[in-house]
Amino acid sequence: MKTSIFILLGLNNFLDFIIKEAQNVDRIHIVTPVESLEYTEDYLGNLLPVETKVTISTNVKIKNQEKLISCIGPTATIEHIFAFEEYCLLSAAYLRQYFKIYGKKPEDVITFRDKKLMIDVLENSGINSVKIPYTEDYIDYRQVIRLLKKFKKVIAKRKDVMGSKDMAIFTSDLSDLEVKELAENIRKDKSYIIQEFIEGQVFHYDTFVINKTPIINNLMMYQENQFEFKSNKSLSAVSVSDSQLRDKLIDAAHEVIACYGMDKVTLHLELINSVNGIYFCEIGVRPGGAGVVPVIESLFGTNLFEVEYNLQSNREELIPNEIINQVNQGGWTIVYPKKGKVTFVSDVDEILKLDGVKSADVYIKAGDSLGLGKHCATKVFQSVYTAENIDDVLSLKDKILNEFKFETE
Repeated sequence: MKTSIFILLGLNNFLDFIIKEAQNVDRIHIVTPVESLEYTEDYLGNLLPVETKVTISTNVKIKNQEKLISCIGPTATIEHIFAFEEYCLLSAAYLRQYFKIYGKKPEDVITFRDKKLMIDVLENSGINSVKIPYTEDYIDYRQVIRLLKKFKKVIAKRKDVMGSKDMAIFTSDLSDLEVKELAENIRKDKSYIIQEFIEGQVFHYDTFVINKTPIINNLMMYQENQFEFKSNKSLSAVSVSDSQLRDKLIDAAHEVIACYGMDKVTLHLELINSVNGIYFCEIGVRPGGAGVVPVIESLFGTNLFEVEYNLQSNREELIPNEIINQVNQGGWTIVYPKKGKVTFVSDVDEILKLDGVKSADVYIKAGDSLGLGKHCATKVFQSVYTAENIDDVLSLKDKILNEFKFETE
């Protein structure tokens, strides 16, 4: 039975690709580490235009290769293995290696799942326009105290995650005891790096690379501090309209991409523009989260999930290979959860009436119990919008945030 595997955390963004892939195989097997997905096997089976079997395995420890292979069957006939989300990329790569099929293998992914390896590539490359923050390879409160004598602020990051998850920021005005207490709250079962914290504006750059050429140049500036997702109300990013700044940052992004020698990939890269120059933050070989994919589709007419699907299924002839120019300016906004039981959620009718709003999606309902987000892309609401100039984009952002409301108790 010819089978394609999808390793996913959720289904909503990927239903079109599951339906499309079902027309090429006898079975779709969805593997997830979560307890349940939005839809059942029967529901998905009824969506398909062909008689393809759908199976779902939940609560799978996808980072354990033996358990992952066991849930699929070691002798299965695998056509393709798909993963679109950061947490699932390396698991899919190991499966492709085991079943000897097309697509990224562990050596193609591991550098972008380990921040120390990620930084080492750039440090050894002689890169010119982008600076690398000073980095230590482990965390100990005494090491943090020593670094705070050199730097005013340092940040501890998990080596293997993005989205500001499980990180801590230390400042030089903390006492040694406060540093120790904060360090002791960091998970001891994970590996960390410690970096100098670079103050400045943070940008994300998104593209896909074909024949070593970035096909789109989506550059956006975060409007809030993405590290403060547990205390902030929301996070937004908008296009960069300053042509001189845009060119400088895009050139820096291209230099980073060239250092990694990447091709046939989608990329989400973050840079910091500080008073001392442009600093590299991190890079992922997958489409960006939050509202990145839909805003790019509005600005460039290209869906990065579809590009990634075609790359992973070896359908490169369906992927644009000439540079696509940006149309209009754009932005995305997400609203963070707050702890408690949801008692009220506003509708989005008035938001959708605003000229330039492309989407407004709510992910909660009255009665839901919420906790604080685990990373900076955790959301209860998301909207994407475009306009001809950046002032109108910023005005739309403010109107959307003023209009959407929810309450908890």
